[in-house]
Amino acid sequence: MARLQQWKDAKDQHNAAYERLGIGTNAAAEMDKAARMVSEAKLEADKVSAEALEKATKTQKDLNAFVAQARDEATASLRRAQAAELEANQKLAQANENHAASLAKLAEADDRLAKAKAAQEAVNAAHAALGKAMS
Repeated sequence: MARLQQWKDAKDQHNAAYERLGIGTNAAAEMDKAARMVSEAKLEADKVSAEALEKATKTQKDLNAFVAQARDEATASLRRAQAAELEANQKLAQANENHAASLAKLAEADDRLAKAKAAQEAVNAAHAALGKAMS
């Protein structure tokens, strides 16, 4: 009987050890599964991060190109405005010169007119004197 009891105790110990081994095997399998899931999540996170970085880089490049184009257009517009201002200033200077020349010619014409009036008056006075002398 004692041997039967020893055999039963040994069998119970064996069964208990076998159950513990099953629990350990299941836990190891679950840990492996969790490690795979963590690895897959990390890969997915890296992929999402890379895509976000790629999109951000493209957006930054597009923004830089837009800013450069806007700056170039603004610079070209400024240069055109400066050229138009220079041309307007040159035309104004020419107009001022033409105005000054016109004023000088007008003064010369006024002087000639005054001399012509004086000569006319002299001729009229000479006619009057000649008319008196002839009468």
